[in-house]
Parts: sequence; C-alpha cells; structure tokens
Amino acid sequence: MSTVSSSNKCVFYQRTHDGERCVLMPPEDWRVSRGKFINLCLNGGRGCPVLSRYYSIVSKESGNKGK
Repeated sequence: MSTVSSSNKCVFYQRTHDGERCVLMPPEDWRVSRGKFINLCLNGGRGCPVLSRYYSIVSKESGNKGK
C-alpha cells in the first residue's frame, strides 16, 4: 500500500465536518464527484478543472483591483 504525503495534497483538500473533501465544492457536489477528483486532490491539484477555475477567478479579481 502506498502512502501520500500531505505535501502532495492540494491546499483545498481539507478535513471538514463532512470529512476530507475539496473545500471549493459544496459537500453534496463532492459526494457525487469524489471519484472523479480525488486523484487530482492527492496530486497537488495538478490538472484539476475546479482549481484552475478558482485561480482564473482570483486572477481576474486581482487584476481589476488596480483599475
């Protein structure tokens, strides 16, 4: 059995009262999509469309602050 170090986990994969999940997704969406996303979460978020969308939104918002 292989172990995954916590440094490989995406920063948004956290323990919540609903269990470990992506905190960028509502718990009900996570329950449905967990199988699709868990490997991305445990691989630092690389290739994750949810994380990419988040960074895109943050980037746009920070770019608009200077205007």
